[in-house]
Amino acid sequence: MPQQPPLYAHEALVVMRRSCKPEMRMQTSLWAPSMPYSNPEKHRERTRQRTKERRDLWFKENGPCKICGSWDRLELDHEDPRSKMTHRIWGMCNIKRNSELKKCRPLCYKCHKKKTVIENSSRTLHGTKHAYDKYGCRCQLCSKAKSDSQRKQRDRYRLVSWTPRPKMISSAIQLPCDFTGIVR
Repeated sequence: MPQQPPLYAHEALVVMRRSCKPEMRMQTSLWAPSMPYSNPEKHRERTRQRTKERRDLWFKENGPCKICGSWDRLELDHEDPRSKMTHRIWGMCNIKRNSELKKCRPLCYKCHKKKTVIENSSRTLHGTKHAYDKYGCRCQLCSKAKSDSQRKQRDRYRLVSWTPRPKMISSAIQLPCDFTGIVR
């Protein structure tokens, strides 16, 4: 009797999935490579559709904006931005997505924008060069931080040893000697 060729891991998984009970199918630990889609645009459209369905379902279950009660232009807001893992929540598997969504709440666009501005402005510390440059703060502390930063930059520049470059001489000018060192 002829021997059958050995199965590759993904072939074994297909056989296992067909022969197993539905409860066992999810427990198979073999990795199966995904088959490429014949039409990438169709795959992208399906991914967009699945993302929209997941997003709409979550917003429908979790209600309107938690601040003003509006249903218009809802966005996902992390209550503590430092606990945020990623902004690509809707493409995650169910377990990861649910654990990330527990840290979130729905806010409308306007409320989310206000909250973000307040959070970001509270992070700006007075007495920093960043506050002077980015936010235009001209208080005494920020002005001093800016001048200290400029002073340090100048000192670093002065410490660097450099030699001036030789001036380039035009080829139209006749030199008194050629590069062999012999004077004409």
